[in-house]
This record gives sequence, structure tokens and C-alpha cells, in this order.
Amino acid sequence: MKHAKAPQPDLFGGQLESLDKKRRERQQKDAETLERLARRAGLDPKTAAMLAVNLAPLPKTDWTFVMISPQQNAAVVKWLGEHSKRPQKSVQLWAELFTVMRNDTGEILRSREELAAKVGMTPRHLSEAMTELSKINAIVRQKEGRRVRYFMNPNIATHIPTPEQRKEARENAGPLLVLMEGGSP
Repeated sequence: MKHAKAPQPDLFGGQLESLDKKRRERQQKDAETLERLARRAGLDPKTAAMLAVNLAPLPKTDWTFVMISPQQNAAVVKWLGEHSKRPQKSVQLWAELFTVMRNDTGEILRSREELAAKVGMTPRHLSEAMTELSKINAIVRQKEGRRVRYFMNPNIATHIPTPEQRKEARENAGPLLVLMEGGSP
């Protein structure tokens, strides 16, 4: 006879879900405002909509699917453990990046300050760890003026569903992760 699993107690009295809902509602309003202002400033509707999409909240899902092979993850963790200036914090950061990435683009959706606070690092040390991750192509760094955006490298972790789309993303993303031992690949 199977026993029914007891429901888990809500330790926060629904406060977390309520705050998350308010945050998503605020993001949605901000995205709509941004799109209106962009159109008013003379941007074509498609460009204005793309700006707003980057600000709009993602639909809430119970489970995120990200593909990364155990070997790829182990390679990143091993490299961080052996070569990072702050190996434990860098491994914590690597794990945290999966929880704050945008599901449809792989973009890391937290600021440097937010991520640093989450893993217990200074923002400067976090930037150094992100640079380490980008040097081994675990993440992709895109500089836009003074702003830097980070994405999970589609060769390492991807949400892309079909082999054809993954191949295209790989070809556009740059080289595969290469670990170097003793100065040579």
C-alpha cells in the first residue's frame, strides 16, 4: 500500500510567491512602458518590441530544462578548482548562474552586485570569476558600450530544442570549451 506524500509546509507563508508575483507584474509594466517610449522616440515597432522582450518577465515554470553534459560541467568545475583565484566561490557562482539565466536566451539576468551578494563575493571578485569563466568559454561575454551582458555558452548549456538549431548556435558562438594543461591544449 502506497503512502501519500505529506505536503511540504510553506515556511514563508506565501510571502515568496507574493513578492515574485509583484516583481513579475512590475517587470511587465516596465516592459510595456519601454516599448511605448521607444516607439514614441521613433524606433520601428519591431525594434521597440525587441527592447521590451528583454525586460519582460519570463513565464513562470516549475522546471527549467538546460542541457549540459556531466563531462562539460565536471570540466568547468575541475578547471575552477585548479585554476581559479577563488575556487570555492567560483564554483558556487557557476552553479548560481544556472538559476538566474533567462530560459529562452541563456542570458544571465542578475547584476554584478546581485550575484556577488548571492555568492558572498565582492563585485570586483565576481567580475574576475566571470572573466575566468568567459576565458574558458563556459559563458559568453557581450560588450555593449559600457555595459557587459553574459550568456551561458550554447556549447556548454543550452535550451535550444533541435539538433539543427543547436548546430547553428554552436557555429555562431565561437570555439568549444578547451581546457589547457601546462600551457598547451
